[in-house]
Amino acid sequence: MKLVLFDCDGTLVDSAGLIHEVMARTFLAFGLERPPLASTKSIIGLTLDIAIARMLGQPHVDDRALAMTAHYKSIFVGVRSEDGFQEPLFPGIASLVATLAARDDMVMGAVTGKSRRGLQLISATHGFDTIFSVSRTADDCPSKPHPAMVTECCSEAESRRPIPSSSAMRSMTCRWRRAPVRPRSALPGAMRPYRNWSMPVPTTSPAFPTTSSTGWRDTMADMRDDLTHALSDADPVRRAQIQMHKPLPKRFYKDVTVGTADAEHSVLLDGRPVRTPARNTLSVPTAALAELLRTEWAAQVDVIDPAKMPVTRLVNTAIDGVKPDIRAVFDDILNFSGTDLICYRAEQPEGLVERQARHWDPILTWAADTFGARFILAEGIMHQTQPRAALTAFAEALRPYATPFGLASLHTITTLTGSALLSLAFAEKRLSAQDVWTLAHLDEDWQIEHWGTDDEAFQRREHRWTDMQAATSAFDALRPS
Repeated sequence: MKLVLFDCDGTLVDSAGLIHEVMARTFLAFGLERPPLASTKSIIGLTLDIAIARMLGQPHVDDRALAMTAHYKSIFVGVRSEDGFQEPLFPGIASLVATLAARDDMVMGAVTGKSRRGLQLISATHGFDTIFSVSRTADDCPSKPHPAMVTECCSEAESRRPIPSSSAMRSMTCRWRRAPVRPRSALPGAMRPYRNWSMPVPTTSPAFPTTSSTGWRDTMADMRDDLTHALSDADPVRRAQIQMHKPLPKRFYKDVTVGTADAEHSVLLDGRPVRTPARNTLSVPTAALAELLRTEWAAQVDVIDPAKMPVTRLVNTAIDGVKPDIRAVFDDILNFSGTDLICYRAEQPEGLVERQARHWDPILTWAADTFGARFILAEGIMHQTQPRAALTAFAEALRPYATPFGLASLHTITTLTGSALLSLAFAEKRLSAQDVWTLAHLDEDWQIEHWGTDDEAFQRREHRWTDMQAATSAFDALRPS
């Protein structure tokens, strides 16, 4: 039995015109120049957020790329319904698929950077929904060149010889082999676009004699080399590729305590300080935040799993990423306020319009009355430039929290919710963490009420809520007691 996997865009269907038009409208909506067709064609097949980041000339996905990704998705269906922007099959594809599907020794499938909904639409339009028995999309796995899409299809179909077609074959850089596939949950960060996904790397400290425990030092050196390489790569796809071949490091310490010196609180493993991937001491300004870190490290049992250490990841980012360039992170949150979630309203249905007004308007009124930040509402998806005075007032309100740890927490809350205003409302104790999360998912919850949800979407939301809780708990731990 053989498994034949087809890529979708550029292999089954000629979608370049549609993708380019949607991409061009997205760039224009964000005040950018219309990209050339060749630039769009060069990223077809990649997961959308990574594709947009590459078109922007960025090595990783940042907040602007995420905002543009959301905009692209929101207008895609509307553009597709316009004349001239359908996705026709390439000549000969229909007969090729039918011929292969008729064979008894073939299992047919698809791997694509499209969303699950996009693949289902293509399959239904062209009659492939009863032909492709296995498939993976950008909603399920990291996109190519990561091999997870293909290897998971192989595992599902129990095939011994996967035969990816066309661009799928050219894009995959691994050697195909029949082997057990690690579940996606064992690839922490594989689907995460955030920068500086990393965990702290414990190292020996100059404060301790080099004559102590050679075995302990050897263990630390091995971990330092392995973890720095595996968990500090800026590219999330490359990070997942590296991690796929490396087991999680074993817990090597017994005691986890907190040490205090010069008003800084550090996590100590068997009395030795933990260091970040950039070799900075993992120290924080409050005992409450240090306790959150200590709890995470103490909770590791047989292995050290970064996926279960969200506060540690956040603190690493604050120390290694935010502290050297506070202004850039401050400006990023400020820029987010210019395209804030709660300023963009639905035109219909009436029930959703009323719900947005009832729950979001009080936050806008609060921002205007408290800080003089008066933002303009917009209907639909077209970009609305906010008044300079509103952005200036918001910046002044944000300034008291412009510390590495404060900004790292608020930046995480902002990117998870899509709203800098909700993030500020949390910082000012106007809203609780749960209130912010509920308001940020008002549209999504409306859809769930009317159309239901699916298990994968639920799991993704739960994982994001874990990060949200880590960020809000870390921020609360910074407040004066």
